[in-house]
Amino acid sequence: MSFKTTLFKALAAADSTVCNGQRVTSKMLDNGPEVLLRPYVDLANGATQYIQDQEMLVDDTGRAYTHAMDGEGEPIVWSFQVVRPMRAADVHTIDAPPLKVEEVVDRLMKIEREGSAAGPDFTNIQSWVRGKCHAA
Repeated sequence: MSFKTTLFKALAAADSTVCNGQRVTSKMLDNGPEVLLRPYVDLANGATQYIQDQEMLVDDTGRAYTHAMDGEGEPIVWSFQVVRPMRAADVHTIDAPPLKVEEVVDRLMKIEREGSAAGPDFTNIQSWVRGKCHAA
């Protein structure tokens, strides 16, 4: 799914950026009137690409095209990638409701009834659990 954004917003949001096939190693995006340097990106091959903020369309693979700084020449090809750790908000979680003491006792009693002769002895588990719960 494609979306529109500006070059500077995409550069600020991306974790990994490629410009004309070269990885972007650093960037200077300030473009206010008090800034002495023009906005630019430094590339892995040592080149510096001067840029201007402009609207662009980013496709579903993270690729976008912008015009060259002078408005002439070949377009600049960008590739943006966002990589971050997975958050709980990214995944639907299913939290099982907490068990009640009676449910735990019932499950343990069922295990005792269906278990083998060598299994654990839960004969007094019900009174033990109730005693611990009332003591707390």
